[in-house]
Amino acid sequence: MISPQRMFVSCAKSISDDVPGPFRPLTVQQWDRIANVAREASTRVQAALAVLRRTTAVPYPCPHCPARALVVHGGDGQLPAAKCEKCGRTWAGLDTAA
Repeated sequence: MISPQRMFVSCAKSISDDVPGPFRPLTVQQWDRIANVAREASTRVQAALAVLRRTTAVPYPCPHCPARALVVHGGDGQLPAAKCEKCGRTWAGLDTAA
């Protein structure tokens, strides 16, 4: 499956390469800008649709070991989970949706 940003850049290239007219070719910097905007747009859409899984370190100690290595995973429509990167224990949220 082709990524949204790759599809956008491919479409933009085909339009600029195949359409005759009073257009000057895009510069490398302009292509880079198009790719960056497409990448950022894809990230924002995925986050808005809750399909992007995020990982965030939290500054709390693990209740089972002295490490401050807790990481929270979530945001992709699944239940969030916290995991200690030191001892490997994992805690998941409860599904309260009825």
